[in-house]
Amino acid sequence: MKRIDIDTERLRTSCWVSGPENGTPVLLLHGNLVTDESCPPQPMLGQISSVLERYRQGSGASVREEVLEGAGHGPLIERSERVAELMREAIGLG
Repeated sequence: MKRIDIDTERLRTSCWVSGPENGTPVLLLHGNLVTDESCPPQPMLGQISSVLERYRQGSGASVREEVLEGAGHGPLIERSERVAELMREAIGLG
């Protein structure tokens, strides 16, 4: 196991990772649907991207982000075929 320290502007954490020497691959899937000002773009996505970039730099792992156009909070339901395709690619079955 290997300890990775992650520090961002709003988050300080450590995690223990195991698996391949070059880290465990990550696939981040999310939608981009913004309906109006009551549902603005989420700052959490930027924070997650920052944490994953630090993880990639620290571990050498593959980190891939896919934006599912027009999907909102439920991309697994709203774009199920695309999600399945991306997951098959990520695990080497695509």
